[in-house]
Amino acid sequence: MAKILAKNGTIVIPTVGVMTELLFMHQATKSQLHISVLNIPMTKALVDESLLKDYPVSQQHPRYLTWLEKLDAQQVEGNMQDALLRLNAQGVKLLIGSDSANLAMYQGVGFHRELFHLARFGLSPWQLIKSATLDAYAFLDIDWQIKPGADAHFSLHSADVFQDISLSTDVNEIYLYGRKVDREPLLHYAKPGLIQYAKLFLGFER
Repeated sequence: MAKILAKNGTIVIPTVGVMTELLFMHQATKSQLHISVLNIPMTKALVDESLLKDYPVSQQHPRYLTWLEKLDAQQVEGNMQDALLRLNAQGVKLLIGSDSANLAMYQGVGFHRELFHLARFGLSPWQLIKSATLDAYAFLDIDWQIKPGADAHFSLHSADVFQDISLSTDVNEIYLYGRKVDREPLLHYAKPGLIQYAKLFLGFER
């Protein structure tokens, strides 16, 4: 199957994070929880604490706990990893998508967690960054380059991200149309209250 996909130029967006984040926290050690989505600074900045209290999944949610135990018993994560590596070995082009707003895949954070789990499965940081940027632009037919006259949308990270993809959440600076974005005021929209939601919903603020 992987050979056929590669031959036909099929693009695959794995979205492994939806299940792997939950499984990663299931019966996790203290060190695993420390590097889970619950404890990275980006999550704490962007996600309301009330949305984090249900994880790791416990007896408080027996239906989801039973589902996770079945996934664990069926070695779903190992099967996903095997399938991904087979696709990669055959040269199937992989793009990055997070399936954000799913269980434990928070908006703004889920994309980075997808990168984290794909790296756990064996893909290199270099490949993942290329899949998330240049390959995505090519797929969308976007001429993205750093050159005079270009839109100049980019973010700045430590070069260490090419060794440890989990550092992708440590964003030093963001530029849109060549202008540095002041991110501090935007955090007001990350955890909006009822009035703020109403303004956004009604279109008073965009």
